Amino acid sequence: MDIRKIELFRAVMIHNGINRAAAALGVAQPNISRAITALEKDVGFLLFDRIKRRVTPTDEGMALFREIQHSFAGLDRIRQAAHDIREFGTGHLKVASLMALSFDFAPRAMKRFALKFPEAAISFQARPSSQVWEYTAGNLCEIGFAGPKTGFTGVKSKTFLTLNAVAVLPKGHRLVRKSRLSPQHFSGERFISLALEDPTRHLIDLAFSRNDVDRKMIAESQSASVLCAMAANNLGITIAHPLMALEKRYNNLVFRPLDFEIPIDIELLTASERRLSRLAMEFIDAMETEKQLTVEALRALGLTD
Repeated sequence: MDIRKIELFRAVMIHNGINRAAAALGVAQPNISRAITALEKDVGFLLFDRIKRRVTPTDEGMALFREIQHSFAGLDRIRQAAHDIREFGTGHLKVASLMALSFDFAPRAMKRFALKFPEAAISFQARPSSQVWEYTAGNLCEIGFAGPKTGFTGVKSKTFLTLNAVAVLPKGHRLVRKSRLSPQHFSGERFISLALEDPTRHLIDLAFSRNDVDRKMIAESQSASVLCAMAANNLGITIAHPLMALEKRYNNLVFRPLDFEIPIDIELLTASERRLSRLAMEFIDAMETEKQLTVEALRALGLTD
């Protein structure tokens, strides 16, 4: 049975007439009439009663139309799926990120992304950097954002964002009056540290040891957010990622630049053997836009050059 005849019959039914179907499809009316007549011969019964140049579906024609609609509903879903895959990939994007980007930075980028692709779904996992590397290497996410690591041959990485760490102080702390802090300012202070597995921890410890500065180490955490939460509860002072200064929940903290450099790198990770989907590329663009806005905001606060 010729699918084109079926399509023309369906169009006549949907548009309630041959002339309307012809206008909607941009097809000559006689061509549709001939197709309907040929289809009637194929199926062995009349599809329409012809009365004074009008066509009215027969009971058999209505029954056939209902069956055709069931079939075309499936075809329409296939066409829509093909369109979505062409435009948006699979329509489901998996992202993993270290904590520093996960609370405000990435959600702002997601909002921008969602305005452009409202039908796309995102699975976002906030994990320590080591796990983000593992997720990317194991194809558990399409893109990742993490601190530098080595030993993952199946992962491509490039620098996404590099910023210098800042001092984090509770409001009312004696060091708040300082515009910039040196290592000596931390001497004897109760200090909340990054965990040993974080490479930034070693840069911080090295800066203090070079300047013969002793701190009172009272707590540690892998998460910059946890460091800030401890500082907000007056457990001590810390050094953390400057992105924390843009999070509204830390309004009882004061952030000050350091006069010594503690660079914190965040890298963009992708699987070596996997071509990025359009959704992934668009999400990366949204994150790049957010990065530019973030750097400008930190510059306005005097927390980056």
